[in-house]
Amino acid sequence: RRLSGSAAGSAAGGGGLIECTMRPLDVTAGGAAAPRPAVSDLSPGQIVTGWVRDATDSCVWVCLSHRAKGRVPAAEASADPAVVSDLPSHFAFGQPVTARVLSVRPPADAGRDKPRLTLSFILNPAAAGTAAGPRGVEARPPPAEGTLVRRSEEH
Repeated sequence: RRLSGSAAGSAAGGGGLIECTMRPLDVTAGGAAAPRPAVSDLSPGQIVTGWVRDATDSCVWVCLSHRAKGRVPAAEASADPAVVSDLPSHFAFGQPVTARVLSVRPPADAGRDKPRLTLSFILNPAAAGTAAGPRGVEARPPPAEGTLVRRSEEH
């Protein structure tokens, strides 16, 4: 295996950060290491890659970089109820994953809080709808364009 890393910080001041990993190097077309995102770089709908940090009964924690960690709620981990009911046995520490950004919430207190990142492993929710949709709810087609629906019926 090859150890790869990147350094950040000022040349004059020290105190820089060195990020090292044993994971395969992401390389851009020019041969340079692809930058890893910060939470502020992300937006809803974006597809990102990372690795599993932890899996609990209620969620999977995913690292996108040392600056961006997110949570995948159980209902967004899979359309398969067997996976949703036992996340720790289906997601292992260090496992590479691809996710869709659901929301990026800025910190409530910029001095103390970190931004909150919510992700989904269901990359295409429209295609994930089987007889029991991603949340175990029967999938329904969306209403026809221009149809007036009550708020409780919206998708």
